[in-house]
This record gives sequence, structure tokens and C-alpha cells, in this order.
Amino acid sequence: MHEFRTSIAAEITSLCSASTALVACFLLACLLFLDGVLPVHERPVPMQEVAFGKGTVFVVRDLALDHKYLPDNEQLCPFWLLLCLTSAVPLAAMTGGILVCRKVGDAVAFMHGYMMALACMAVTVSCLKHYCGVLRPYFYGECGFSEATHTCLYDVADAHESFPSGHSGHSFATLLFASLYLLGKVNAAKARHVGLPLLGRLEITNVLILLSLAPTALAFWIAASRVVDNDHSPADVVGGGVIGATWASLWYGRYFPCIRAEYSSSPAVCQKSGFEAPLASLDRLC
Repeated sequence: MHEFRTSIAAEITSLCSASTALVACFLLACLLFLDGVLPVHERPVPMQEVAFGKGTVFVVRDLALDHKYLPDNEQLCPFWLLLCLTSAVPLAAMTGGILVCRKVGDAVAFMHGYMMALACMAVTVSCLKHYCGVLRPYFYGECGFSEATHTCLYDVADAHESFPSGHSGHSFATLLFASLYLLGKVNAAKARHVGLPLLGRLEITNVLILLSLAPTALAFWIAASRVVDNDHSPADVVGGGVIGATWASLWYGRYFPCIRAEYSSSPAVCQKSGFEAPLASLDRLC
């Protein structure tokens, strides 16, 4: 117990370092970057004017962009809930891994990888949103389109930022990273068994793998909710998910062993993180 407390103290000391502060500053800069730097590509209002007799003109809207507008507080996964889920779930996964594995360096590696995946996702999604300027499925409702003037009453940049989905990218960058971390811990351990009456000794490794995928399942729900709310098209959600998953996989591979590594033959439950022995553990990587 004394050794465990000492390792926790060392973990906290390592986490409160200049390198962590630098990564946190990079994340903050990426989250705030581009909002006032890159201009949004504003597409013209899609409409078809049909003229009838006596100078009467009717406007035909694009039905794909004429869904009901839902403000953030009426959506299935509002922004505040997204932040809570993508913060609490990964932190819970990291805490569980540390308590079970007791490996010094896991917290630093996890937090650095988590923040770097989130930062790179934010920059990628923001750049594409501003550059593409794809209209949202409820474009007319959000911009306050007036059929009398044939123009938008509100200058809403968000109505031109449908692709890719920020919610989808955010959820996959963070929650998939948490799942990869848990899968790595399960795979690095020896096969787990449990004794049950009548059934005898059963291996539960597959059960642990499925539980490790729970954060990713949550990411799929968040992404799907954007389509249900007509906030994004399926293509927007898929694009955001691919971006988030790509950055999560890349930064997980930077700090942790590959989840496909063979089971450890040592009594230790978990393999070393990238911060504990970045070069000496190369033989244990994929």
C-alpha cells in the first residue's frame, strides 16, 4: 500500500509538469483558433423563384435544408452534455486503469494523448467547416429566411458549418481514445476467468473487451443524435467520426503499446506506457 501511495504521488507530480502545461496551452489555442481567423465560406441561399401571372413570384425552398430548427437546449445531446460525457467518461477510464494496473506514467501519457487528439481534431474540423461552408439541414430556420425579401434575416455563420460534424469528431476523438486505452489494458493482462456454479471456470476476457467498447458505443450515439435532430446529414457525421477516430488512433499509438500486442508472459497485469519507457519498450510494441 505504501508503494502504491508513493506511485500515486509520483503520478501527480509528473502530471503537474511544464510539459503538461504546454500540451494544455496547445489544446486551448486549438479550441480558440480559427473562430476569428478563417472566414466562413458563405454559400448563396438555395431557392428557386417561380413567376406566375400579374407579377406574382413564389419561392421554392430546398426541402433537404428546410427541417425544423432546434436550438441547443432542445437537442438530444446539447453542447454541455457533450462536454460532460467526453470529459467524465475518459477520466473514469483513466482512473480505473491506474487503480487496477498501478503503472507510473499512465496518467501523464493518457492526458497528453487525450488532449493532443482533441486539439488536432478541433483544428481539422474547424478548418473544414470554414472552408466548405456546407449548409445545415435546418438552414432556413436558423438563418431566418424571409420569403418576402428572399434573404436571410440573421447573419448566422453556424448555418454554413454543417460539414464535418463537431459533435461527432469530438466524441470519437475522446471516447474512442478511452476505449483504446481500456482495450490495451485488457489485452496486456493474462486471460481472466471467473468461477460460476454448474458452469465451472469461464473466461471473461471477451466480456471485458465489450465493456471497454462502451465509450465508443456512446460516441456512436452522440453522432447518431445529430442526424436525429436534423443538425447534420449522415455524411457530416461520418466525416466528423472518421476525423476524430483517426486522431484518437494516432495519438494512442504515440503513447501506448498497440492493443494487438501479445499477452504479457510476466506477472504484471499491464504493459508500460509510452512515458515510462519510450525506447526500452519498443520490443513490446506492434
